[in-house]
Amino acid sequence: MPGPRILDRESALAIAKKLDADIDTSRGKHDRAIVELDGAVVARFGIRRGKRDGHGHIPKQLSVSLREALELARCHLYKADYKMILGEKGLLPDQQQKSSN
Repeated sequence: MPGPRILDRESALAIAKKLDADIDTSRGKHDRAIVELDGAVVARFGIRRGKRDGHGHIPKQLSVSLREALELARCHLYKADYKMILGEKGLLPDQQQKSSN
């Protein structure tokens, strides 16, 4: 698998851009990416400002594997793929509302 095997700041920013996340820069040491699908927030993750800081927390916060997160950063997966992954896991907002009724 080419490229880094960890998520760094550049990877985090690439994922945020790929998922059309809104970036909140008003926080202290970290920016916060807010991911919405179909008008509902589905994930939030911190983007550390230190260039060498790791971002191993992102897969869990996106509800994906490390491999899937790396593929999002490297342009092997796209926003539609991410939505499909969440749908397969029953994590889309409309699926969660149906299961709680």
